[in-house]
Amino acid sequence: MAANFPHARHVFLSLPGHGSAENRLIPSFDLESLVEDALEGLRAQVEDLSEVRLALVGESTGALILARLSHRLKQPPAFMVLGEPPMTNGETMVEVRQELVQSSKEAFVRLREDLFGFHDQSQRNFHNHFLSLPCTTVLAYGLLRTSGEGFITSIIRADDIEQLHDAPRLITIGFQGRGHRVLQSQASHLASMVKGMMLGDPELVANHSLLLKPQVPF
Repeated sequence: MAANFPHARHVFLSLPGHGSAENRLIPSFDLESLVEDALEGLRAQVEDLSEVRLALVGESTGALILARLSHRLKQPPAFMVLGEPPMTNGETMVEVRQELVQSSKEAFVRLREDLFGFHDQSQRNFHNHFLSLPCTTVLAYGLLRTSGEGFITSIIRADDIEQLHDAPRLITIGFQGRGHRVLQSQASHLASMVKGMMLGDPELVANHSLLLKPQVPF
């Protein structure tokens, strides 16, 4: 994003218990609490959120948080790029669940309990946060389903995407041979696509749903 938008200001957020915020925890790790924490982080770095056009970029849990956060902003974002947000806590989350269960970090324990409900086997569905997004949003997901390594397999199923088919302002992109870290692995492609969208290139936004091979440039 920095290479394609060199004049933009770039603000980085860390989830509680993650990255630079590893030692910072919040009372609850449910979705609304995580969204409020992210909003506070934005407000601490951006003087007046109502006076700027934000481009929100996030992956995995961060993508889910930003999708929900976008509804809380008085000024809608200019656009969003979201990579592999969790849609449910179901069978595609097996590897994520194993990773969280094996970790003793308090933040991961709280995530698996408060956000994903793994402790009580309750069913969680997050599709509704993507059905009426306030801005044009690119949702990228991997199509790799089998792997011997953790966090490679995609956590999004075909029926997850089908449930989003009629969502306005949402462009879904499936990358062959990629899994959960699709935003990281396809960053340059997605940034180029966003730049084309911002320049009004109709060919890049002609289709609601795209299937791309990573080797093929835009």
